[in-house]
Amino acid sequence: MFYPFLGITRNGAISILISMIVLGIWHEISIRYILWGLLHAVAINIWYRYEATSWHKKLTIYPSLQNAIGVVVTLNFVMLSFVLISEPSLTDSFKVLQTLFF
Repeated sequence: MFYPFLGITRNGAISILISMIVLGIWHEISIRYILWGLLHAVAINIWYRYEATSWHKKLTIYPSLQNAIGVVVTLNFVMLSFVLISEPSLTDSFKVLQTLFF
């Protein structure tokens, strides 16, 4: 979490959201980077929620399995999120995602 925003909002989820959107805007002021930041903020918040579940506690018994799943999920998420910023327009990004999945 980015602590200055946490001090202002007193809410971890909102702090992460603001931080990641600012990070996207820092890279480039465009809807593609704002969506990239929003997507990463949602993923980070999902991770924090997942850490509190019983599934996470069950997987800590098998650390190598937990690490393998974490690597696969993180790698695929990051590579798919980079499609948003690698193409010149949002329309082109959606065409690439459509080609990948359909």
